[in-house]
Amino acid sequence: KLVSRKPSDSFRASAEVRAGSFDRLDLRLAVSGPLAGETLTGQLAFLSRQFDGYTRNLTTGGRVNDQDLQGARASLRWAPSERFEALLVADGIRE
Repeated sequence: KLVSRKPSDSFRASAEVRAGSFDRLDLRLAVSGPLAGETLTGQLAFLSRQFDGYTRNLTTGGRVNDQDLQGARASLRWAPSERFEALLVADGIRE
């Protein structure tokens, strides 16, 4: 659900917003760059999807097929030489 690139050794940022019917709102944010020279780089990414659903439950009258999701990922890349690289990634999703 949340896919990100490896941290970059140059600053990079991106943002994407989508809105639509039934209160749909999707957000994607990411920032990446050097933390300590070229050997340690990091990246943070965030995703949010909200949607009220377009189908109704005939018994209760409530909406179904709704979505409320948030996710985040943090990555650290350590590359002290051209022959060695370590990547630490932590992520979480709440749906």
